[in-house]
Amino acid sequence: MEMAILRKHFLISKKAKKIVKSTISGTSKSYLLVRETHYQLHEYPEAQRDFSAFLALKETTLAEYPNAFYGLGYALFNQKKYAEAAEYFSKYIQTQPEASRLADTNLRLGDSYFAAGKYWPAMEAYDKVITANVSNTDYAAFQKAISYGIVDRVP
Repeated sequence: MEMAILRKHFLISKKAKKIVKSTISGTSKSYLLVRETHYQLHEYPEAQRDFSAFLALKETTLAEYPNAFYGLGYALFNQKKYAEAAEYFSKYIQTQPEASRLADTNLRLGDSYFAAGKYWPAMEAYDKVITANVSNTDYAAFQKAISYGIVDRVP
């Protein structure tokens, strides 16, 4: 049922994209809605394409702009493009998001590095989650321990 509702909103968003062309920022915001819809429908290649196109507009004054880094990171992560995902999660972290979103982004950054075989940067990202003590600290500690085991070190 939820997918049917999302598809309906996606189709409405496609129409809105054609209608809302009076200002660049209005168009950008409607495009962002379409990108989010692709992501929610698990259409990750389309979401990747659309988030990238949105970022290419370089409308950094829009409040939604930093969230495109986050969305693109997740779209790439869900396609198993871990090195690229890490790049966009890092860019999102530089925008100084709120604490709970920051912890989630550091966790996914750690997972991206881990999956790409970059265990030391993964451990650094997991450390930030553990230090923040917001959420998922057990998972971060576990992943950090696994990483130490892979690099054959004891913390």
